[in-house]
Amino acid sequence: MNIMRVGEATSPLLSILMLVGNKERWKRFVPKRLREMQELFTVCRFSFEVVFVINGECNRDLLLQDLEGMPFAVTVLFHGINRISRARNLAAEYARGEFVLVWDDDDALLTPDALPEFLDQYSTLPVGVLCAELTLGDGRGLHPQNPVLMPQRRWKNPKLLLTGMQHTPFVARRSILTSFPLSEVRELRGEWLEWSVRLWRGGIPIGYVSTPSCVFSDQNGKGQSATRRMDAFAYTLVSLLCISYEYRLIPGTFAAEVLYRRYAEQGFGQHCRKPLEAWIRFLEAGQRLEDSNNLVTDFGNAGQSFQFAWEFTRQSRALLDQGRRRIEKEQVYPISPFGFFEENHGDLFHHCMENARGRLRTFDSCRIS
Repeated sequence: MNIMRVGEATSPLLSILMLVGNKERWKRFVPKRLREMQELFTVCRFSFEVVFVINGECNRDLLLQDLEGMPFAVTVLFHGINRISRARNLAAEYARGEFVLVWDDDDALLTPDALPEFLDQYSTLPVGVLCAELTLGDGRGLHPQNPVLMPQRRWKNPKLLLTGMQHTPFVARRSILTSFPLSEVRELRGEWLEWSVRLWRGGIPIGYVSTPSCVFSDQNGKGQSATRRMDAFAYTLVSLLCISYEYRLIPGTFAAEVLYRRYAEQGFGQHCRKPLEAWIRFLEAGQRLEDSNNLVTDFGNAGQSFQFAWEFTRQSRALLDQGRRRIEKEQVYPISPFGFFEENHGDLFHHCMENARGRLRTFDSCRIS
């Protein structure tokens, strides 16, 4: 992996981490993001750096041309391999800030001047990850999604929405990202899902607030996205098989129902003659990764996608077993995915929130000021 540094960073408080798919995405999105960062530089009262990870081919001269004269330090990691989770882990490893802002290249930050307030809120709220609301270009909300797709609760502060998983852009302590590295089995899909489950089980809450204003700007360019250059359905199946194996998911449970609605319902409905029956057999097969129960026939024209996902996940079984051991060491609450958001676990949710600040202090005691 090649590394390029532009400018010098002297103990920045914040590291902005951004993954870029390739040269085309750099040209399309990054100049706009750099202008937003320059605006941020003029209003913020703390130092920051930017860490780009290039997840494909990109010309160094093009990057230097765009980065010349930036008033902040920039590190570029030329990863060159289309593995999203590995690239995100590298960004956290090479960052030098106490805090990180994970910001995707196609998320426009419409109000850079509101980012200091966003960071101030993070320093006072009992969450380990704080996300900004993300809208579509026409003003419709994108994240957080509705409760049917994203379990959520309120707790004390009416401006804070606690959710079962996060989405970019978000801010977090860098030590949280390095202590809870993303699962690299999930190369192109599902890395944030499993990460969010582990954070909550570790007693680290995730929440959303409405500032700053962010908009998803890649509605017409999905084919170029680093997460969509492969068969998206196949990699969704990989992610679901992985989490089914790691957490021994049982059909009919709250976690299984959330995952089906959020990730599987559309794809299974499109490809399977009896989608709910196929989903049950899929989870049962995923618990053991020993017998696919002839599921390839359930997926019709998408049988090859399932076959790829099944073989890929089975070949990754040793890594998944390592993941199980890591999950057991990290956990404070041995609860199923999204379990804090089940009605009968309200007491456990409140216990987690009441003790969150103490657990967060174990990562660091720094506050933005």
